[in-house]
Amino acid sequence: MHGEDVWTYRASHARANAVFNDTMAALTSRVATAVASSYDFTGLTSVVDVGGGLGALLEAVLAGHEHLDGTVFDLPQALPAGPPSTASESVASRWSVAAGSFFDAVPPADAYLLKKVLHDWSDTKCVEILRTCRRSLAPGGVVLVVELVLDRPGHELESALSDLNMLVLPGGRERTAAEFDALFVAAGFEPARLVETDADVVILEARTDR
Repeated sequence: MHGEDVWTYRASHARANAVFNDTMAALTSRVATAVASSYDFTGLTSVVDVGGGLGALLEAVLAGHEHLDGTVFDLPQALPAGPPSTASESVASRWSVAAGSFFDAVPPADAYLLKKVLHDWSDTKCVEILRTCRRSLAPGGVVLVVELVLDRPGHELESALSDLNMLVLPGGRERTAAEFDALFVAAGFEPARLVETDADVVILEARTDR
């Protein structure tokens, strides 16, 4: 209506930006431990939390997997000055930040985390984001998409309400597992392996080959 998307608006409205960043960190903290403990990161060495904001998910992943180095990657207005104040010395020593747009490029890594990123965007934009990750993904690497899925038994209500929220605010949508697979295939990945968590989200593991 006003000729400006929510991301551009927040970049020039510091208060709204701070509220949004803090809210996303709080919501992420509710599922971060479940995500970090549900996936086997053995054999991986570097992880980038794409669109990771203040880094709540990255902190949990690095805390649970001490062999990993990690980077939180996001727009400049979303990034923290450093590791969270709650981060251990070990986590802080393996932590870095990088600014940019995931439509242009992401830092090289052998694992990418995208927690509730794709649901902000149309199918076309999601494929662009996934292709950006594919270009920088190390051979044998993995993209881990953390999302609600519309066809997950027992989580229908929150998925439906979030679907409406995504439509109204950023113009995105929630998706079924099959709809996510269509995005992965269009971006050059194999259909995903679905990893359940104890939270309301699942992990969709996408690889270029199996």
